[in-house]
Amino acid sequence: MKKLFKQLGRFFKWLWLFFVDFFKSLWRILVSLKTAKGIIALTISLMIYYGWAVALVVLGSIFPSYRYLIGIGTGVMLFWAGPFTPFWPITLVTTIFIQRYILRDKKAKTFKEIYESYLADRKMSKEDERFIKHLEKKEKRDDKNRESNDHV
Repeated sequence: MKKLFKQLGRFFKWLWLFFVDFFKSLWRILVSLKTAKGIIALTISLMIYYGWAVALVVLGSIFPSYRYLIGIGTGVMLFWAGPFTPFWPITLVTTIFIQRYILRDKKAKTFKEIYESYLADRKMSKEDERFIKHLEKKEKRDDKNRESNDHV
């Protein structure tokens, strides 16, 4: 029985540290979006994944004949609010993509800088290394294309 409690204690300690690290990293990434384009990108990505559910609840509250929209919107919001849903990682990746490639914010961090900032204590896997090299090559091509288009 002592062994079981000891394992449960280790598991809950690991779980607590995981959530603390996750929310610290989340906060750091959100603070790094302090430019106007970063805030616009975050707002757009939140509206993509969460805003339409809020809109359904509001519409269901306004129009009595569409009360079922409240249930649909609430269900979506409860799903995303649940534990272990990929809401924040998906939202942040979308935010960084929008900020960097659609709004073309020069101050936005590259994926390699983000990886080094928040996961630098871990050894980079070969798959991550290949993925980051691929992104860097794509960024260089995009920068060259942008420069050639600016000169024309």
